[in-house]
Amino acid sequence: MTKRRKKLLISSGVLVLLLISGYFIAQRIIVSKIEGFLKTSLPSAVSVEYKDLDVNLLIGSLKVDLASITYTGETTGKLNALVELEKMEVNGVKYLDYLFSGNVHIGEILLKQPQITYNHDKNIPSEEYRSSKVLQLNNSIRVENILVKEGKLKIIDRATDSLIMKTDDFNFDINDIQLNNETIKTKIPVLFGNYQLSFGNLFFKVGDYENIEISQVEINTGKSILRDLKLYTKYNKQELSRIIPVERDHFNLNCPLIELNSLDLGFVQDSMFYFKCPKITFNEPDLKVFRDKLVHDDLKTKKLYGTLLRNLPFHLNVDSLQINKGSIRYTEKVKAENNGGTVRFSNFNLSVQNLSNTYVSPVKTTIQVTSEFMGTAPLQANWNFDVNDRSDAFMFHANIGKLPANNMNQFIEPNLGKRVEGDLLNTVFTIHGNPYTSSVNMRIKYRNFDVIALRKDGKRKNKVLSNAINVFVDSDSGSNSNSLREVQVKEVERDQTKSVFNFIWKNVKAGLLKAMVKE
Repeated sequence: MTKRRKKLLISSGVLVLLLISGYFIAQRIIVSKIEGFLKTSLPSAVSVEYKDLDVNLLIGSLKVDLASITYTGETTGKLNALVELEKMEVNGVKYLDYLFSGNVHIGEILLKQPQITYNHDKNIPSEEYRSSKVLQLNNSIRVENILVKEGKLKIIDRATDSLIMKTDDFNFDINDIQLNNETIKTKIPVLFGNYQLSFGNLFFKVGDYENIEISQVEINTGKSILRDLKLYTKYNKQELSRIIPVERDHFNLNCPLIELNSLDLGFVQDSMFYFKCPKITFNEPDLKVFRDKLVHDDLKTKKLYGTLLRNLPFHLNVDSLQINKGSIRYTEKVKAENNGGTVRFSNFNLSVQNLSNTYVSPVKTTIQVTSEFMGTAPLQANWNFDVNDRSDAFMFHANIGKLPANNMNQFIEPNLGKRVEGDLLNTVFTIHGNPYTSSVNMRIKYRNFDVIALRKDGKRKNKVLSNAINVFVDSDSGSNSNSLREVQVKEVERDQTKSVFNFIWKNVKAGLLKAMVKE
């Protein structure tokens, strides 16, 4: 072997050794920097532990096994949040960027089977969430893709040790995440591109009386879907009536499918939260509502929908809200000796346009309804108001087709102790109102109408009282087979402790009395 070749081999060997040594030294430096960051640069309330940390400079990857992250409250000193990870993989790390500039550029972060537990404490001041050292971030972070697979989330009420929220099979995919010293100071501290979010078996405690369950949720930048939503009172009817101080609806809502097109959430000028969605569709919802009128009245003033929308603490903008093929069953109990009376709306279709508090006058919120009332009578309704009109003026118009009067007996008999017979052939009414008073114009055609008063047993006819009542009731609307009897009631006073639907019914009742009772 020549001296030149020997020198070349020795030089090559030394170079290889230097490269290998340099690789391990650089790898050790990277590991040391990461460990140092986790120990010294995180807020004091945050702690990170892990079983193993492996760095591969050749492929630009980092793997962490069996990691846990804890966040301890600065006020309470108690555990606020715990994140446990089966595995975390960081791929496509640009180490040279980090070594020479301190900026972090990562291709992908994968979190496998994270289990997140958050202990909610309403006594923690909101300022605590803004006191973190993370606000001092001076180096930018860019992640091309973050994946979360098979995660679980649980939120606990610390005071009662009860479940507030839970979800299984949490999956998340988000692209082009950017974080820097400017973004970290905003309400949404990161910039991001497209995203996909899905989770199953969602449970959420709405309040003291109601819960929500959803079997599957899929959210992305184009379309979001909620499957098998259930919003329900967690007590049975009797138990709810026993524990509530004032009237409250007992309800059960089931909706197989809810679709939201191009959902957009954020903050206007980093201050006011906004909810935007061009179209929301509820498919085949079924709503059952029970109201026990034997419970004390709730005497709080009930605002009309214009005021409620106007006073929302955020910007709402839903161009179109649709309900397709729904059903509503409302039961009201007035007497202790029975289970109450029921009204039903089947094949219920609703279209709301401009459900918003951001439109400018004269744009109005409009509501159109088609349905079958009490199983047979076709119903059409139109309702509109201007959310910017502080007088809260509204118009409500409805047209109800042929309704056999005895179809109403399932509501009238148990609650009023009366029975009606005959046919309401056509009922048309228009209400113009505000939060205090209204006027109603009604046109009605009916025939063979008869009121039957019942005895105390609620079954047998009270002939004397029935005859006395029918002395004052016109049994037919008129001899002209094509005309409708028209009446006007110029002033109907609203009970402001009742809902807008009670106000509408009060107008209908006033119109019916004037149209059907003999002068």
